[in-house]
Amino acid sequence: MKISLSLCCVCLAMLLHPAIFENQTAQSKYQNERAFRVIEIPRRELGYSNFETMAITSKEDFDTLFNEITDLGWNNKQGVQDALTNAQINFDHEALVLLRHSEGSGAVQVSFEPPVMRDKTLFTEIRGKPPEGLGTADMAYYCFALAVSKSLVNQVRLDAVLAFPKVRLPPILLSTTERQPLKFVHQPAPRTSLPDCPQTRIDCPADIPETGKTYKLTFHVEGLHTSNDLTYIWSVSNGEILSGQGTRTLEIRVKDPGKAVTATASLGGIDPDCNGASASCSFGTH
Repeated sequence: MKISLSLCCVCLAMLLHPAIFENQTAQSKYQNERAFRVIEIPRRELGYSNFETMAITSKEDFDTLFNEITDLGWNNKQGVQDALTNAQINFDHEALVLLRHSEGSGAVQVSFEPPVMRDKTLFTEIRGKPPEGLGTADMAYYCFALAVSKSLVNQVRLDAVLAFPKVRLPPILLSTTERQPLKFVHQPAPRTSLPDCPQTRIDCPADIPETGKTYKLTFHVEGLHTSNDLTYIWSVSNGEILSGQGTRTLEIRVKDPGKAVTATASLGGIDPDCNGASASCSFGTH
């Protein structure tokens, strides 16, 4: 009798398990839908360089944001403001979360992963993916906006992965219920002297490319104080980067020996008035 009862329990559990799982999945999806909503704003905008990632918890702070933020650098400030206003955020029950991301090249592909709820924390992630070919040396600024339920979400966590150099940034935690200061990026004062701009060049191999063989390339920077915190951003055509992204020396492997290999490096961490500093070199058949 006990054996028969046990078998019945096992069979019943097997029958009910899919239904329980589907119910839990539906509840999780329903909770996510109630916890936040995505506000459609332009993904990329130069004006996003004027502020940092932050949570806005009151209508007063929302109005202050666009009253005090500078008009410099925007392509369509009014369009962004209208999109956020038209979202009709109820600050008694919701917080506006602005998730900012910067990349050292406009050719980087940036994605915003679907947010996930765990307990009362909303986890978000922004990822930068390097381009397959040559990149560009222009800075690119991105922002993603969420209206988040204050009752269902205590905090929002942002994890971000940079494409150049490929590194995971420290997480940012934002409270959705406690008021926080607005985070502006203040523009520097007008320049009174010439910027400290470098001269750059790349030492390329003189060899004929061979499949499977590794080559080293070195990016030289001259005429710049060594105290500068520099970032080296590499891209290579017809070559696979093995190591050295973010440093002055790059190791690559040739993909097709019948084609030329071209390496380009740009310099981050220098005076923005230098309009970036980059160099390139090629070796092999043209």
